[in-house]
Amino acid sequence: MKRNKKFIKKYITSRFDIPGYKEETIEEALRKANYVLKNVSNLSSTEFNDLLPKQFRMIFGTGRWEVGSILLRSRLIGVSIANLKDAGHWKESEFWEAPAKLVKTYGRLNEPGESVFYLSNNPLQTFKEIRYQVDDNKNQAVILNSYKVKKGFTANIIGKKFNNVTDASQVYSNMINTLFSYPSEIYGENVYKLSNFLSNFYRFLPEGPRIFAYPPVGETDERLINLAFEPEDAHEYLEYNGSVIIPDYNNSVDSNITVSVASDKYFNFINPSDNLPWIRDNFYIDFT
Repeated sequence: MKRNKKFIKKYITSRFDIPGYKEETIEEALRKANYVLKNVSNLSSTEFNDLLPKQFRMIFGTGRWEVGSILLRSRLIGVSIANLKDAGHWKESEFWEAPAKLVKTYGRLNEPGESVFYLSNNPLQTFKEIRYQVDDNKNQAVILNSYKVKKGFTANIIGKKFNNVTDASQVYSNMINTLFSYPSEIYGENVYKLSNFLSNFYRFLPEGPRIFAYPPVGETDERLINLAFEPEDAHEYLEYNGSVIIPDYNNSVDSNITVSVASDKYFNFINPSDNLPWIRDNFYIDFT
């Protein structure tokens, strides 16, 4: 989530400083946005950059998370008995961000070698974000971690959605919203590269934490949202709140979620069946 100041400056120059500047029409913006969304898989950031107007005005939205809010993060832990047996005995660091040196691929807001702490406000959405629908992942168990906001914060929202556009900037904001929801298993790693490119148009809020909120994969429900923290800020604004292990999370998506192991914020094992209200309140899991 590094900010490219040179890149940003190019697009925030006053339109009155550009000789012969002409405001782009909604029709022109729609044509370009549709082209981008149809060619996400093979469009380079340079080609994307050339498509954008010289005065690209970005719309900013914000979201507020108060103390006590719950955020969630999932991780695949394999199918072996050993992985399940060792659950709850991992190091505390394993419940936080991956070391930058171990990050080998692009993510929604990270490049290789860059660690970002990703979370969501919905348990089933965390499954989508770790690509549960990919065949190689379907039979794996997942650990779902809960984090509680210990210090309230406001985050800039990438890709504010507009139902009725009235200018070109809103067209591009909708385009960004849609692109961020595209799953990589369909559109390839390039969708992450373009997401990283687009994030350069957004800045962290002044004197605030380094956090972005952005649209989740495959969803149009505006109540669902993802957050991306710089690791240092994640530790400052969040506290670990416990974990549950879901042994067959692929089937859990469309039916009842089964929790086989649970541990509280102190890493103490607790019996899931005796703590259903705690699981419901801290993981937003309803046992129906």
